[in-house]
Amino acid sequence: MSVAKRLWDRAIIMMGLGRGTTAVTDGGPIRTVQIVFVTTGEIRDGVPVMQHYGFASRPHAGCDYTAMTLSGDPTKSLVIASNDQRYRITLAEGEVALHDDLGQKFHLTRTGFAIADANGCSMVSSPGGIAIMSPALTHNGKNIGSTHVHIGVTSGPDDTGPPAG
Repeated sequence: MSVAKRLWDRAIIMMGLGRGTTAVTDGGPIRTVQIVFVTTGEIRDGVPVMQHYGFASRPHAGCDYTAMTLSGDPTKSLVIASNDQRYRITLAEGEVALHDDLGQKFHLTRTGFAIADANGCSMVSSPGGIAIMSPALTHNGKNIGSTHVHIGVTSGPDDTGPPAG
């Protein structure tokens, strides 16, 4: 086999698209996964998953992985990206979001930021201020989202008494 042919064979296996299985190992110094390569059907176990410092995720089985091989050696694979089409969110150009499969997200929009959780509570900031949309705005278990009056109000630097009623 010619040198050019060997180089070509190694070059075409340097990157590959794989689908994750249920075999994820999260107990060692780096998370590893088992992936099935889409083009060849080859199953590869214990493939290390590289992630950006400060960000961590454990994708569901069935997500897509982009893997590369070191020096074109298929036994030395490394996952460099993951994506799950089932939980993709839509963004406007230039926007950024951190999200999960439950609908929770931190979303940097074109006009501010939005935070949403899976229970329907959300907060939105804009140049005009911050709006919190939830069933009730509470602090330490007390509803502070409604109008209330205080007793024992004194002019000056003193604190007010507790809310009346």
